[in-house]
Amino acid sequence: MGCDRYSGIWVLRRAVTGTQMNCDRYLGTKMGCDRYSGTQMGCDRYSGTQMNCYRYSGTQMGYDRYSGTQMDCDRYSGTQMGCDRYSGTQMDCDRYSGTQMGCDRYSGIWVLRWAVTDTQMDCDRYSGTRVLRWAVTGTQMGCDRYSGTQMNCDRYSGTQMGCDRYSGTQMNCDRYSGTRVLRWTVTGT
Repeated sequence: MGCDRYSGIWVLRRAVTGTQMNCDRYLGTKMGCDRYSGTQMGCDRYSGTQMNCYRYSGTQMGYDRYSGTQMDCDRYSGTQMGCDRYSGTQMDCDRYSGTQMGCDRYSGIWVLRWAVTDTQMDCDRYSGTRVLRWAVTGTQMGCDRYSGTQMNCDRYSGTQMGCDRYSGTQMNCDRYSGTRVLRWTVTGT
């Protein structure tokens, strides 16, 4: 139990199962092995690069499995949580989908997202224009959803409350003539 049964390389084994603990069972690389599968926990199973793996799945936690870039992986999917999966840019990813939470998923523009829905909070998802959104629906509150014009939206429908929903005309003005009017808070008449 002090030497590998095939190569004669010195190893440590678990007391009950005899599984190698500190060396790779074939290469002799210094590492830790999973007690059931023998998966390497300290080094990458293919390249020998130093890393950490989950105890059961063998998924790499500390380094990207291909490039060696430092990162964290999701415990189930292996998705990179600390670095962008393609560019290596530092970011945060959603733990299940791998969606970037610090940067826009397409443009890389820095945004804030809601924790549950992953909708962007401060930037428009296409243009990057700064907006405010309602907490439940993610509807933009501060800017018009298409033009980026500053406005307020209804929390349920997303209708513009400061501007007309179609023309963008101010609603304290008549929608046809533009004459300044006052409206009732509830009905808008």
